[in-house]
Formats: sequence, C-alpha cells, structure tokens
Amino acid sequence: MALTFYNEALQESLALLETDPDNDTLQKNVLTFKNNIGIIYILKEEFDTALDYFEKLLSEINKTDHNNLIVVLGNLSYIHINMDNYDKALDYNNRKLKINRETGDRNNEARSVMYNGNINYYKGDMKSALKNYKEAYQINLEVGNKVTGARCANNLASVYQKIGEYENAVDYFQKSLLLKEELGDKKGLATTYGNIGIVYNDWGNQEKALEYYTKSMGIYLETENKLGLAGMLNNIGNVFIELNQADSALKYFNRAIVLCDSTGNRNIKVHALVGVGSVYAELNMKYDEALQYFLDAKLLAEEINSGFWVANCKANLGKVNYETGNFPKALKNLEEAFNYSHENNAHELLSESHLYLSKVYEAMGYPTKSLAHFKAYTQINDSIFNADKARIVSELQTKYETEKKEKENLNLNKENEIQHLKLDNQRTIIYLMTAGILVAVALLSMVYFLYRKRTIAYKNLVTKNLELAQCDRKILESGEIIPQSLQKIREANTDDSTELSKDIELIEKLNTYFGEEKPYLYSNINIEDVSAQIGSNRTYLSKAINNVFNKSFNTLINEFRIRAARQLMTNNKYDHISLEGIGQMVGYNSRTVFYNNFKKVTGLTPSYFRESIG
Repeated sequence: MALTFYNEALQESLALLETDPDNDTLQKNVLTFKNNIGIIYILKEEFDTALDYFEKLLSEINKTDHNNLIVVLGNLSYIHINMDNYDKALDYNNRKLKINRETGDRNNEARSVMYNGNINYYKGDMKSALKNYKEAYQINLEVGNKVTGARCANNLASVYQKIGEYENAVDYFQKSLLLKEELGDKKGLATTYGNIGIVYNDWGNQEKALEYYTKSMGIYLETENKLGLAGMLNNIGNVFIELNQADSALKYFNRAIVLCDSTGNRNIKVHALVGVGSVYAELNMKYDEALQYFLDAKLLAEEINSGFWVANCKANLGKVNYETGNFPKALKNLEEAFNYSHENNAHELLSESHLYLSKVYEAMGYPTKSLAHFKAYTQINDSIFNADKARIVSELQTKYETEKKEKENLNLNKENEIQHLKLDNQRTIIYLMTAGILVAVALLSMVYFLYRKRTIAYKNLVTKNLELAQCDRKILESGEIIPQSLQKIREANTDDSTELSKDIELIEKLNTYFGEEKPYLYSNINIEDVSAQIGSNRTYLSKAINNVFNKSFNTLINEFRIRAARQLMTNNKYDHISLEGIGQMVGYNSRTVFYNNFKKVTGLTPSYFRESIG
C-alpha cells in the first residue's frame, strides 16, 4: 500500500516538474519520494531491488546537494552490510565521511568514523575497528559530544574484551563511566558497571566482578529497574558458581526467577533456570532437581523461540543424563545440541557437545565414535587456544622488542659519553633480562588463563537486550498481534457469542494484513483505509479492537511503531541513522510525538534506550 502511494506521488511530482523544472519544492518532493521508496525496499529486505534503486538515485543527485548525498550514501552502505559486501559498505561510508569533513560537520564525521568501526567489526577486522573507534572517540571529546563519546568508549571496550585485552577493556569502560556520570545517566552507569563486571569475570577476577555487579545492582534497585536487576542477579549467581558457593548462587538465581515472574520476562528467567540447574548438577550433584530445572528452561526457551538457549538446555540435559547413566537420552540431547552449535558456529557449545558425546559413546561401547568426537573436541579447543596464545606471544614479543629498540636508540645518542654508555649497556642487559623474565611470566600466566577460559560457558556472550530485540523482530516479521490473547479469548468464549466471534475473525484479518503490508510503519495510516483493506468499516474495526484488546486503533498503531523502533535501535546496523530518522522509518513525522509515544510505551526516552544498549 505505501509503495503504491509513494510511486503514485512520485509520478505526479515528476509530471508537475516537467511543467515547472525550476521549482525547488517539487525537486525536493521527488527526492523525498524516491528515498522513501528505497527505504520501503530495505524494510521489506529486498536488498537487490533497494541497491539498484539507490544507485540510480545517487547518479541523479547534484554533487553539491550534500544532505541528500549523505542520506543515499548511508543507505547504500547499510544495504551492502546486509548483503555481506563489507568493502563496498566501507567505500560508500567513506564517501559520506569525506563530505562530512569537507563541510566541517564534526558531529556527523564522528558518527561516520564510528560506523566504519561497526563495519570493520562485522567484517572481523578488529584492528581497523579499534582504529576507527579511537578516532571517533577523540573527535567526540573535541566537539564535546559526551553521549556519542560514551558509546565509542563502550565500543572500544567491547572490542578489547572480544580479543582478550581485558585491561584495555576495563580502561575504556571506565572512560565511558566518567562521561555517563557527567551526563547523569544512571541507567547507562548501571549497564557499564555490569559490563566491567563481565570483563573481570572473564578475566578470572571474581572478587572484582562481584564489586562491579553490586554497584550495578545498587543503581537498578535505586531506579526500580526490575529487568536490569534480574539480569544482574543472574550475573552474580554465575560468579558464585565459579567460586563453588552453591547456596549463594541459588539465592541470587531464585531472586531473579521471582523478579521475572513478577514482570513476565521469560528471556531472563530462562537464564536463571539454567543457573539453578547448573548449581544442582555441578555443585550439589542433585541430578533429579537439575533435570527438572533444565527441562523447565528448555520449554520456556522453546516458547520464546531462543535457539541458543534451547541447545544450551539440551546440552545440559545430555550431561546430566550421562552422569545418571541414561546414555540413550544423553546421546539424543547432545546430538541435538551438537547440530545447533555446528550450524550456528557456537564454538564453546560445540566443544562441550563433542566432549560429552565422546564420553557417552565410550560408555556405550563405541570406541571409534568416542575417539572421533574427542579428537574434534581437542582440535576446536587447540585452535582457539593456539590462536589466542599466538596473539598474546606476538603482542608481548612486540612490546619487548619495542622497549629493547627504544633503549638501544637511547644508548646510540650518547656517543660522546663512552663511560656512561658502557654503564648503560650493562643496565640494558639487566633490564632486558628482567623484561624477558617478566614476558615469560606474563606469557605463562596468560596461557594458563586461556586454558582455563576455554571451560567458561557461552552464556556471557548472549546479552539480554539482544534476545529481546530478536524476539520482537520475529513477532513483527510474522505480523502476529499477540496470538496467545486471541487463543485465550476463544477458550474463554464458552457461550459461543456470535458477536465476539465476529470480532475475533475481523482481528484475524487485521493480523494477516499487518503481517503482509506492515501499514503501521507509514505516517498516513488511518482506520478508514485499514478497515477498507480488510473488507470492513471504521465502526466495526474500532469496536473489534476495543473488545479484543481493550484499546483504541491509534494506541495499537503506536505500540506497533514503538516495538519496530525499539528493535531497530537494538540493531547496530542502524547506528548511522539518527533518532529522528528512526522515528520517520516507523511512521512518525514529528520528533516530539515519537519521543512522547516511545516513553509512554517503554518508560524510557529514545536517547536513553539507545545509549543503554550502546
């Protein structure tokens, strides 16, 4: 419907432009309509069509029209990211960056540089991503943009954490903390404290991890953020598992479960149920209790369609069934976990599946299969271990050689001080010997840590906000309007009310229409057009929505728009789009209306929400 509308509007504007070619308003309208048509193709994920459309549009834009050039170049970069053409994405974003620099737009220059960092991150080029994020961070500090500066610091910390440079990760998270303190962003502070806790937990420093998790939890308690508090309780529970303190771990996981039940959040509850199951299985050896918790977690993960957690639960069920001697069930569970982890490159889960499949096959008397899985387990862990070890050796060697070279250069500058030079050379030898010993000690420490780190569960890599965004996206793509509610209404409709049945039938038509056309994303939507599209009228549709959902048509549309905006903002691929742009993409022409509705639906302003997940 929207595509047809914009095409018709475009043709009318083009016809008028032929009679008045110098009309600036008509020229702007043509570009606006063309851009909107391209965005619709993007939203429909028809990237080939969108690519052809925007490339043609780019060739039509005057090279001095910087605003429209920037928009089109940004969209082309985004399209190429979705098509995994990262070099092309970088090329278009760099063209946009060049315009930002030529026009002296420092704020958008920083955004473009940061977006280059995102592209390189997706590409797997962490070295370039770090370089981009550092440059963007510096520009933001120079122009005084603390909000985006904090996001850059977070991005830098996340990359350092991913490559195992935990000291640098903590350093940049601390820099992000300072900016958020100046901004008075309490939720951002809580999130960053939690991130620092995760780094320390990965680093093997559980005492520090608890310190920062507790700081984060304190802010969530103060601000009555139950969702954030539940997530932090799970994190603390995981630390106590690492410390082999079963009672403390159970206390925190159970508090998280109670909070999740009170808020209806199923994503975080899955994590908590798995945590309790892990305590019973790994620390208390109470396998019956562990099985029940893992089964409950699996059922809940299936309800929310979380593939990773379903596979994680199956792997845990397989381990418990192996420990209790139920080898056929263990084999079935582990093979299902193995298939998922193999298809989705979940390396740690894949490694664990190989290990326990090896144990199960050995117990069942299949030595060949057991050996094959154990060899695969060894290869996976050795590849991860050796890659990380090689990186650390290289970094330490580079540092060592750099310090050595600096010392040598210093000695060469003292040619006229022979006696001092001899003395310095002696000191250099002592220094280098000491440095070599320190390098060796550091290397051995890091190698030991990496060996230990391989056993850390994959659970810390999956964040709660990402699961929520993925869940939202699946619901929005299917167009389902809370189908569970319709089912409950049918079940409660024991008197077979004809009127209510008609309402449900009408809502089902609306459900299909929303799923196919997504009309709520367009600013010109109204109940008359929608009712006509589903073969009804305004009165009947309004009554049906009120009867089934107890809300108005406009309220329903706003909720769908905000859900769409929320999942766009949790997708890093949209980082180049401003909040105003996000609002326009989901149907809001007014920045104020978008902000007010977003806060009404989520309880947060869009800027705080985007920052909290940055």
